[in-house]
Amino acid sequence: PHPAYLAGAGTLLALSLALTLLGRSRSPGYFGVRWPRGATYFFALPVAILAALAGGAWAPLHLVIGVDPVRELGWGFWTSVAIGVVGIELLFRGVVHGLMVTTHPIMLWSGRRFISVPTAVSAMLYAAAVGLCFLPPLWLGESAWVAGAGVAAALVMGFTLGVVRERSASVWAAALVHLTSAAAACAVLALVFG
Repeated sequence: PHPAYLAGAGTLLALSLALTLLGRSRSPGYFGVRWPRGATYFFALPVAILAALAGGAWAPLHLVIGVDPVRELGWGFWTSVAIGVVGIELLFRGVVHGLMVTTHPIMLWSGRRFISVPTAVSAMLYAAAVGLCFLPPLWLGESAWVAGAGVAAALVMGFTLGVVRERSASVWAAALVHLTSAAAACAVLALVFG
């Protein structure tokens, strides 16, 4: 019922894949397109689920005016969400993060823990992109708190997924945690509001 969502998610994924492949040919490994190392990155899953529940899962659904997202949107919408998440991770935790790893130190999968510049920058750009999705009038009206919750949740999610990407040395681990947290949050929302 909403082909625009699927088209938008597909376009985001295609753009992210193209940028990833172009950058990967110049700097193999920097964009994190490799199998994850270990499985310790799942330590971040509770934080990611809380970020999704705090605004990442339900705030964007306010953009769908007059529709009960849990009951009425169907598989086309949820498929576009999954495709969009993979595109988002390739773009922010793959390309943006990968462009900075040659000039800034990052966490290694077995090294000390800290918040790196690539993680901070990609998280802030991700939160800004989410904020752009809540264009006025949402920022100006009575639902401004929805936009604020969505941006704050995106910032927390961005930092969390940046850490996951660095600790696993893979953008696919960040995509998996993002998808899992989105699915868990949507399941909780379906139980609460369904």
